[in-house]
Amino acid sequence: GQLSGRTLLFKRHGELIMSDLITSAINKIGELPIIQERNISDDCIFGIVCYKYFYNEGKYENSDFDISYTDGSNDGGIDLVAIDESDTGVKSMVLIQSKNIKDKFDKNDIKDCFTKMSTTINEFDRGEHTHLNQNLQRIYLNRKDEADNDSDNTINLTVFVGHDKTEDQQQKIIEFLNKEESLNQFNLTVHYKS
Repeated sequence: GQLSGRTLLFKRHGELIMSDLITSAINKIGELPIIQERNISDDCIFGIVCYKYFYNEGKYENSDFDISYTDGSNDGGIDLVAIDESDTGVKSMVLIQSKNIKDKFDKNDIKDCFTKMSTTINEFDRGEHTHLNQNLQRIYLNRKDEADNDSDNTINLTVFVGHDKTEDQQQKIIEFLNKEESLNQFNLTVHYKS
Protein backbone atom coordinates (compact mmCIF):
# COMPACT_ATOMS: atom_id res chain seq x y z
CA GLY A 1 0.00 0.00 0.00
CA GLN A 2 0.95 3.65 -0.05
CA LEU A 3 2.77 5.19 2.84
CA SER A 4 1.50 8.39 4.33
CA GLY A 5 3.94 11.28 4.70
CA ARG A 6 4.09 10.69 8.45
CA THR A 7 4.78 6.95 8.09
CA LEU A 8 7.47 7.61 5.51
CA LEU A 9 9.13 10.13 7.82
CA PHE A 10 8.97 7.62 10.67
CA LYS A 11 10.48 4.88 8.51
CA ARG A 12 13.33 7.11 7.41
CA HIS A 13 13.84 8.23 11.01
CA GLY A 14 13.88 4.59 12.16
CA GLU A 15 16.49 3.69 9.54
CA LEU A 16 18.58 6.67 10.58
CA ILE A 17 18.48 5.63 14.22
CA MET A 18 19.53 2.06 13.32
CA SER A 19 22.41 3.36 11.17
CA ASP A 20 23.52 5.61 14.04
CA LEU A 21 23.39 2.68 16.47
CA ILE A 22 25.47 0.48 14.19
CA THR A 23 27.99 3.26 13.48
CA SER A 24 28.27 4.06 17.18
CA ALA A 25 28.82 0.39 18.06
CA ILE A 26 31.46 0.06 15.31
CA ASN A 27 33.28 3.16 16.60
CA LYS A 28 33.26 1.85 20.19
CA ILE A 29 34.79 -1.51 19.25
CA GLY A 30 37.23 0.32 16.97
CA GLU A 31 38.78 1.84 20.13
CA LEU A 32 39.92 -1.56 21.43
CA PRO A 33 43.74 -1.84 21.32
CA ILE A 34 43.70 -5.18 19.47
CA ILE A 35 41.39 -3.77 16.76
CA GLN A 36 43.72 -0.80 16.26
CA GLU A 37 46.87 -2.99 16.33
CA ARG A 38 45.46 -5.31 13.66
CA ASN A 39 44.05 -2.38 11.64
CA ILE A 40 40.60 -4.00 11.35
CA SER A 41 38.30 -2.15 8.92
CA ASP A 42 34.83 -0.86 9.85
CA ASP A 43 33.24 -3.42 7.53
CA CYS A 44 34.96 -6.20 9.45
CA ILE A 45 34.10 -4.59 12.80
CA PHE A 46 30.42 -4.81 11.76
CA GLY A 47 30.70 -8.60 12.19
CA ILE A 48 32.24 -8.13 15.63
CA VAL A 49 29.31 -5.85 16.60
CA CYS A 50 26.89 -8.60 15.55
CA TYR A 51 28.85 -11.22 17.52
CA LYS A 52 28.99 -8.95 20.57
CA TYR A 53 25.25 -8.40 20.82
CA PHE A 54 23.89 -11.70 19.50
CA TYR A 55 26.36 -14.20 20.99
CA ASN A 56 28.42 -12.51 23.71
CA GLU A 57 25.91 -10.75 25.99
CA GLY A 58 26.85 -7.28 24.74
CA LYS A 59 30.53 -7.56 25.71
CA TYR A 60 33.64 -7.57 23.55
CA GLU A 61 37.18 -7.32 24.90
CA ASN A 62 40.66 -8.03 23.55
CA SER A 63 40.38 -11.63 24.83
CA ASP A 64 37.13 -12.16 22.88
CA PHE A 65 38.97 -11.29 19.66
CA ASP A 66 41.39 -14.21 20.11
CA ILE A 67 38.62 -16.79 20.55
CA SER A 68 36.20 -15.55 17.89
CA TYR A 69 37.68 -13.54 15.02
CA THR A 70 38.70 -15.50 11.91
CA ASP A 71 38.17 -12.97 9.08
CA GLY A 72 41.04 -12.64 6.61
CA SER A 73 42.54 -14.38 3.61
CA ASN A 74 41.66 -18.10 3.33
CA ASP A 75 38.96 -17.80 6.02
CA GLY A 76 36.60 -20.24 4.28
CA GLY A 77 33.82 -17.67 4.27
CA ILE A 78 33.81 -17.50 8.07
CA ASP A 79 34.30 -14.13 9.78
CA LEU A 80 33.69 -15.20 13.37
CA VAL A 81 32.97 -18.37 15.34
CA ALA A 82 30.67 -18.31 18.37
CA ILE A 83 29.06 -20.69 20.83
CA ASP A 84 25.32 -20.46 21.34
CA GLU A 85 23.80 -22.06 24.43
CA SER A 86 20.16 -23.15 24.14
CA ASP A 87 17.54 -22.94 26.90
CA THR A 88 18.28 -26.59 27.69
CA GLY A 89 22.00 -25.83 28.10
CA VAL A 90 23.15 -27.46 24.85
CA LYS A 91 26.12 -25.62 23.36
CA SER A 92 26.22 -25.31 19.57
CA MET A 93 28.88 -23.87 17.31
CA VAL A 94 27.85 -20.84 15.25
CA LEU A 95 29.72 -19.78 12.12
CA ILE A 96 29.18 -16.14 11.18
CA GLN A 97 29.52 -14.26 7.90
CA SER A 98 28.77 -10.54 7.92
CA LYS A 99 28.17 -8.21 5.00
CA ASN A 100 27.76 -4.56 5.96
CA ILE A 101 26.80 -3.47 2.48
CA LYS A 102 24.44 -0.75 1.38
CA ASP A 103 23.82 -2.27 -2.06
CA LYS A 104 21.32 -5.00 -2.73
CA PHE A 105 22.41 -8.41 -1.55
CA ASP A 106 20.11 -10.96 -3.18
CA LYS A 107 19.07 -14.53 -2.38
CA ASN A 108 21.93 -15.98 -4.46
CA ASP A 109 24.49 -13.85 -2.59
CA ILE A 110 23.06 -15.09 0.73
CA LYS A 111 23.05 -18.70 -0.51
CA ASP A 112 26.69 -18.30 -1.59
CA CYS A 113 27.66 -17.21 1.95
CA PHE A 114 26.04 -20.32 3.42
CA THR A 115 27.44 -22.62 0.72
CA LYS A 116 30.99 -21.36 1.30
CA MET A 117 30.68 -21.97 5.06
CA SER A 118 29.18 -25.42 4.40
CA THR A 119 32.12 -26.32 2.13
CA THR A 120 34.56 -25.25 4.86
CA ILE A 121 32.81 -27.46 7.44
CA ASN A 122 33.05 -30.42 5.05
CA GLU A 123 36.77 -29.71 4.60
CA PHE A 124 37.26 -29.75 8.38
CA ASP A 125 35.26 -33.00 8.65
CA ARG A 126 37.50 -34.63 6.02
CA GLY A 127 40.68 -33.23 7.59
CA GLU A 128 41.38 -31.20 4.43
CA HIS A 129 41.60 -27.80 6.10
CA THR A 130 45.33 -27.05 6.08
CA HIS A 131 44.92 -24.51 3.23
CA LEU A 132 42.73 -22.36 5.53
CA ASN A 133 44.28 -19.65 7.68
CA GLN A 134 45.87 -20.74 10.96
CA ASN A 135 43.59 -18.49 12.99
CA LEU A 136 40.45 -20.09 11.58
CA GLN A 137 41.84 -23.59 12.12
CA ARG A 138 42.70 -22.87 15.77
CA ILE A 139 39.40 -21.13 16.61
CA TYR A 140 37.19 -23.57 14.66
CA LEU A 141 38.73 -26.65 16.31
CA ASN A 142 38.64 -25.08 19.80
CA ARG A 143 34.99 -24.06 19.41
CA LYS A 144 34.10 -27.47 17.99
CA ASP A 145 35.56 -29.07 21.13
CA GLU A 146 33.61 -26.61 23.28
CA ALA A 147 30.28 -27.46 21.57
CA ASP A 148 28.26 -30.45 22.75
CA ASN A 149 28.63 -33.31 20.29
CA ASP A 150 25.09 -34.68 20.59
CA SER A 151 23.74 -36.29 17.44
CA ASP A 152 20.94 -33.70 17.28
CA ASN A 153 23.26 -30.74 17.84
CA THR A 154 23.71 -29.21 14.40
CA ILE A 155 26.05 -26.40 13.47
CA ASN A 156 24.39 -22.99 13.12
CA LEU A 157 25.28 -20.82 10.13
CA THR A 158 24.42 -17.14 10.44
CA VAL A 159 24.64 -14.32 7.93
CA PHE A 160 24.31 -10.68 9.01
CA VAL A 161 23.39 -8.25 6.23
CA GLY A 162 23.74 -4.47 6.68
CA HIS A 163 20.53 -3.54 4.88
CA ASP A 164 16.86 -4.46 5.12
CA LYS A 165 14.44 -6.60 3.15
CA THR A 166 10.65 -6.59 3.32
CA GLU A 167 8.97 -9.48 5.16
CA ASP A 168 7.87 -10.86 1.80
CA GLN A 169 11.44 -10.77 0.45
CA GLN A 170 12.73 -12.41 3.65
CA GLN A 171 10.16 -15.21 3.32
CA LYS A 172 11.12 -15.82 -0.32
CA ILE A 173 14.79 -16.06 0.71
CA ILE A 174 13.93 -18.65 3.40
CA GLU A 175 11.94 -20.70 0.88
CA PHE A 176 14.83 -20.47 -1.60
CA LEU A 177 17.37 -21.62 1.01
CA ASN A 178 15.14 -24.49 2.16
CA LYS A 179 15.29 -25.95 -1.36
CA GLU A 180 19.09 -26.16 -1.17
CA GLU A 181 19.73 -29.77 -0.12
CA SER A 182 23.40 -29.24 0.64
CA LEU A 183 22.37 -26.82 3.45
CA ASN A 184 19.65 -28.99 5.05
CA GLN A 185 21.97 -30.34 7.75
CA PHE A 186 22.53 -26.85 9.21
CA ASN A 187 20.42 -24.33 11.10
CA LEU A 188 20.44 -21.24 8.88
CA THR A 189 19.71 -17.71 10.12
CA VAL A 190 19.78 -14.42 8.25
CA HIS A 191 19.69 -11.17 10.24
CA TYR A 192 18.96 -7.95 8.40
CA LYS A 193 19.79 -4.39 9.44
CA SER A 194 16.68 -3.79 11.55
